Amino acid sequence: MQKNWLMYMILAAIILLTIAFLYCAVRSYFMRRGNNSSMGNLIELASVIANKNSALQTQLPLSGTKLSSASPSTVVDLGV
Repeated sequence: MQKNWLMYMILAAIILLTIAFLYCAVRSYFMRRGNNSSMGNLIELASVIANKNSALQTQLPLSGTKLSSASPSTVVDLGV
């Protein structure tokens, strides 16, 4: 054991790195697999909010009064 301690340390490092890699690979696989359903729910929620937002924009026309917090729009020529 005293003669081959460097080889044992290298072997232990390789085993630990392999375990860490397999752990990260399995964890990312299950996280990706679990996020598919939540991602679908998030997309569905975003479409519902977009539909309600467009319905509100058509129902609420702006009045003729000027808002004090709104700045006048300016045209900027970017020269592109």
